Amino acid sequence: MDINNLEQMQQWIEENLLTPKESMEITNQSRSSFNQSVNNGFIKPFISKDGIRMYLKSEVEEYARNKKR
Repeated sequence: MDINNLEQMQQWIEENLLTPKESMEITNQSRSSFNQSVNNGFIKPFISKDGIRMYLKSEVEEYARNKKR
């Protein structure tokens, strides 16, 4: 990916970053359970700015596969 190419960067973001809501759907968690996973460090925001958090899709999917059910 050429970081100077905005279209490529936007495509990468859309394919690889998740909102909290999207992350909760993948992990099959309620908002409170998801927030607890974040607060306990099991899921870490890839980027956090001005109250906006985005999560790396691959990490969320890995957590979903490995979390206790």
